[in-house]
Amino acid sequence: MTTTLPYTRSESVARERRNARVRRRMIRVFIVYIPVVLVLMIMLLPFYWMLVTSLKPYPEMFNLKISPFYPVNPTGEHYIELLTNTKFLIWFRNTLVVSTASTVIAVTLSVLAGYSLARLRYRGRSTLSGIIFVSYLIPTTLLFIPMAEVMKQLQVLNRLESLILVYPTFLIPFCTWLLIGYFRTIPLDLEECA
Repeated sequence: MTTTLPYTRSESVARERRNARVRRRMIRVFIVYIPVVLVLMIMLLPFYWMLVTSLKPYPEMFNLKISPFYPVNPTGEHYIELLTNTKFLIWFRNTLVVSTASTVIAVTLSVLAGYSLARLRYRGRSTLSGIIFVSYLIPTTLLFIPMAEVMKQLQVLNRLESLILVYPTFLIPFCTWLLIGYFRTIPLDLEECA
């Protein structure tokens, strides 16, 4: 009487490999994916909370007997009030204009300065680079009063132009310093080929 094994050697090796892959996948899920999902949920909670709160009517916001995680009677009255009783659209347009203009000015000047300091050789280049770095380290709160005085003398105080002029003064040193490092990483051969 011969006994046959239920599995051949090659089938048992294949099953062990499959089980090892499943174990590795499960370990990856527990070590990588579950913590990532938890961190993502924690990071998105404030946005979810803002959305839920914006959809709740006033009495529901302050009622502790109702679940705070979802609106029972959702309403859009807060959005209607925002768009009709405030100057939100004007504020949004002003923000868009100031941020776009400031970014264009800052990036344009920073690209020119960063390329010059990274690639061109001239006298005082390292001194100028040091000055830009030190100006980046100055806290912006120390510059508010002098900047307000300059804007007052230019007679652009309380106008969008004042913000468009002031914001690049904070952005340019930072952007220039970043772009110096970026331009130094580009090989000279690549630049000469262009």
